[in-house]
Amino acid sequence: MASQAEPDLEQVRREVFQKLKTDDNADYTRFENDPDALKQAESAIKQTYNELENMMTHANSLDEALAHLSLERQELIKTTFRLQSFKVDIQRQADGSVNLLFESVTGTPLSFVPSIVKLDDKNSTETRVLLYARIVYEIVAMVLNLVGITVTPSSEATKEAIKFITRTLTAYDRIYQDLDKMIAAADEGDMYKVARCIVACLIDLFTIVGTPILALVRIFVQDMSWINIIICVCQALCFLALLFLTGGAAVLVKVISWVLRAAFFINKLTQMNDFKKLM
Repeated sequence: MASQAEPDLEQVRREVFQKLKTDDNADYTRFENDPDALKQAESAIKQTYNELENMMTHANSLDEALAHLSLERQELIKTTFRLQSFKVDIQRQADGSVNLLFESVTGTPLSFVPSIVKLDDKNSTETRVLLYARIVYEIVAMVLNLVGITVTPSSEATKEAIKFITRTLTAYDRIYQDLDKMIAAADEGDMYKVARCIVACLIDLFTIVGTPILALVRIFVQDMSWINIIICVCQALCFLALLFLTGGAAVLVKVISWVLRAAFFINKLTQMNDFKKLM
């Protein structure tokens, strides 16, 4: 490992299983009593840990950090923020009013928000929360991409994820604080600071009682079989446990900052800042 402060595989394994036991006891019990499932999860955790360890000890550049992965995996990580939960266009009208245009990544209407929202005092808070939720959605998708899971949620899964995130935001102000710091860092053009804010947000989502990020991962991969869902959850928790146990894993922050330079995610943060100025 890069330093003695970083956790070993057994520490990470214990943290992953403790999270499952605490926050998802029914599935944990089923999982614990299924030797084959347990073996597959143990193997997935070990592989994910080794990949992240390799990434953390070879991080002079993004290409070096990802060199141990297949070309397909490298491309998935490098393009992670090209994923769009949904598109938003902010348009100022001649009369001074503001319209927000919403559509799916394929240009079709969304089921959870009108295609055109005329911003006013009645809907400004709801719209603000929706735009914040989009940021959280894509951060969680990034985690899955980093551990090798391709995210292609259906429109219904996207709706469910956004609804779940909005509830989480309403319940936990500190997630808003993480996002506001992220937006401010993007406004400064500081990619490393944005990446640090992303990690802080992930750690908060990991440590909140009930682990919202665990539920979100399940929503993203809900079309998989039970065992594959459990494996995906374990892989994501392995990454998050490393962040949590290392206090933010500076090397992983660096990797995320390199990926951010693709600008797709930064554009969303900039758009969020533009929206806040309208309120």
